Amino acid sequence: MNPASESAGRKKLAWAAVALVILALCAALYLWSNRAGVFAGKVAPLEKLTIAIGTTPVSAMVYVALDQGYFSREGLEVSLQSFPSGQDALKAALGGKTDLAISVETPIMQTIMEGAKLYILATIGDSELGSAVVARKDKGISAPSDLKGKTIGVPVGTHSDYFFDTFLHFYDIPRNQTKIVGVRPTEMNRAIQGGAVDAVAIWDPYASQIEGELGPKAQTFRTAGLYRATWNMVASQEFVVKKPETVKRILRALVKSGRFILEHRDEAIRITAGQLALEQRLLAALWNNYYFRTVLDQALVNNLEDEARWAIARKLVKQTTVPNFLESIYVNGLKAVYPEAVTIGR
Repeated sequence: MNPASESAGRKKLAWAAVALVILALCAALYLWSNRAGVFAGKVAPLEKLTIAIGTTPVSAMVYVALDQGYFSREGLEVSLQSFPSGQDALKAALGGKTDLAISVETPIMQTIMEGAKLYILATIGDSELGSAVVARKDKGISAPSDLKGKTIGVPVGTHSDYFFDTFLHFYDIPRNQTKIVGVRPTEMNRAIQGGAVDAVAIWDPYASQIEGELGPKAQTFRTAGLYRATWNMVASQEFVVKKPETVKRILRALVKSGRFILEHRDEAIRITAGQLALEQRLLAALWNNYYFRTVLDQALVNNLEDEARWAIARKLVKQTTVPNFLESIYVNGLKAVYPEAVTIGR
């Protein structure tokens, strides 16, 4: 074979190889596009989910995930329903009004002890200083001991209720030496401004807003080391069993959100302040009181057990023994997505 013929043969083989590669790519593209619905003139629909969410800075984890498109990249179309408290958000989810909820652990504990079949998917934030006692100086309150004999507004059954009992114990104030009245979170400001109560035990941003409204008349008590509240993503067990892959996608989005918050503090504050209708300046002053992360750790179990004993002693629940809360914690989702964040002993 002469050199010219040999060269022509090599060119034909090369072009044949290129053609085969192109055909293979086209076939792969066709299969993908057909699966995604592109050739049918449509794209695969996003899975719609609704999350019940409380009014708290920890909701930043969800707000950021929405704003940055982390949910949509996981194939999820997430909408939010806002509630005054995690207690209300939890009721909405377990009542079938939403798919999931963000709640602090206290109402979760009570709900489990009342027989609800739920799963905690992850803790998405925690805080030692997220709750406070805000009192009126003009009612003679300048130190914790001055709360004796005073009327205190507390949202009964919430983590601020547990926090306030812990606060009283720490400062050696017998509970029966205060007059505690149940006040809804949204009514706290009116109650203290109108003189119905002398002080309130409540979480932020309510606490800081009340403090701002009272101005120089406010006396605020925040005590580190008393109690670390945890906020958690929760769903019914039925939802989790039916949609384990959806749970993983939700958790992947939240893990990314936590990293964004850590790396882009000011932007996360801007996003969250907009959602909570707060001044960025006010939220920035509270921001360092919170830890934003997606975990399942022993602190959650310890809280649930301690608060169960408290609820039994206070007769807030009918059950008289502490349940095995591990049965209500779903570790498989986070273990699949971010295994190093799961440190609960089983």
